Amino acid sequence: MPTDPSLSGHRQAAGRALVVATAALLALLATSACAADGSPPPAGHGTTGTGDEADPTATARSSTAAPQEDAVRIRLGIGGQEAIGTLEDNPVTRDLVSLLPVTVPMGDLFGREKPGPLPRALTGDVEPVFTYRIGQIAYWPPSHDIFVVYDGDGLRVPGPGLVPLGTVDTGLGVIAAAGDDFDMTIAVLD
Repeated sequence: MPTDPSLSGHRQAAGRALVVATAALLALLATSACAADGSPPPAGHGTTGTGDEADPTATARSSTAAPQEDAVRIRLGIGGQEAIGTLEDNPVTRDLVSLLPVTVPMGDLFGREKPGPLPRALTGDVEPVFTYRIGQIAYWPPSHDIFVVYDGDGLRVPGPGLVPLGTVDTGLGVIAAAGDDFDMTIAVLD
């Protein structure tokens, strides 16, 4: 059966248009960093052009990496030992500071973090992060737990994500070795 040359040209043009449209859609999805299930992208996987996309912990790094003039330093006391941390400057950490000093019953979760429930939920609007970082002090809003990550760098965090609070600067080993059931007193360092 002979083919109409005008139909062949239309098919080729339609095929090219489909390829261009598909490429444009893929580029749009890539730049918006949408996941197939509609969930937000993991931290550090945006398209900011910073070169950190290959490092899943890049965005999870706290702003406390650079010294802050008015940084709030905290003492995390366990028995007669302590760790020292620095809190980020954000609305949730300011609410945490309003609770201090506080003693929190802590445990161990998955051999990577030490969580414990605060006496009340923390308030404030802070962009959540979706990866763990060793040394991270964070807040899990669903159960109003504060926790310290001591292992499992870069692991994916389910929604709603973590609220970054700060970083343990020294003494992370004290927290890691504290066991499965202990009290931790959090206080502003004088």
